[in-house]
Amino acid sequence: MPFRHSGPGASVGEYRRGSAVEGLRATSDASRSGPGHGLRSSTASLTVGGQQPRRRVTASLRWRPCVLGTLRKARRASLAAGVSGRVRLDRADLTARSLPGVEGPFDLLMDYGTLDDLAPTDRRAMASTIIRLARPGSLFVLYAFYAARADLPRFSLAGPSRLVPVLEPGEEVEPFGRAFEIERLPEPRPEQLAAAFVMTRRHYQAAGLG
Repeated sequence: MPFRHSGPGASVGEYRRGSAVEGLRATSDASRSGPGHGLRSSTASLTVGGQQPRRRVTASLRWRPCVLGTLRKARRASLAAGVSGRVRLDRADLTARSLPGVEGPFDLLMDYGTLDDLAPTDRRAMASTIIRLARPGSLFVLYAFYAARADLPRFSLAGPSRLVPVLEPGEEVEPFGRAFEIERLPEPRPEQLAAAFVMTRRHYQAAGLG
C-alpha cells in the first residue's frame, strides 16, 4: 500500500531581489510503492512571479522504474499549460559527473524527494551537480523527509519510517553549506517529519564548512 505526502505546501516562499518581488509557488503529488523501496511517482507545477517560464526549463531525473510515467505526466501537463514549446524534459542521472544536453547555469533548481533517497556518496555527487548548475544568486529548493532516525517509527504506511532513507538534521549543511546560504521554511513543520529549504548560491565559496 503506497503512502502519500502533500509536499512543502502551496506557497514555498517569496523573495525580494532588488526592487522586484518574485513569488515562488509549487504544488506536488508524490507516492512510494512501499516502505524502503525508494520508488516514487511525482508531478509538480511551478510558477515564478506569476509568469510563464521565460527560458528553457529542464527537469533532470535520476532513473527509477517510474520515471518514464512521470515524464509522460509532465509532458501532458506542459501541453495543457500551453508551454510545451518552452519546456524541455530530460531523463538523467544527477549523480553523474556530467548531464549530456543539460547546460547551466540555471536561476532556479528544485529537488522534490530525490536527495534523501540516496546513499551518502551519491548525495555528495548530486550536490556537486546542483552546485555546478547554479550561478551566484540562483535558488535551490529542496524538499525531503527530514528527521533524526531515532525519532522515526520502526514501520509506517502513512509516512517515513526507519525502513526508508531520510535526511537527518544538519545533513543538508555538509554538501551545500559552503556554496549556498540555507534557509529552512516554516512548512512542513518538524512533527511532519519532512522539511523544505530554500538555498541561495553564494557569490563566494565559504570556508570552514563541509
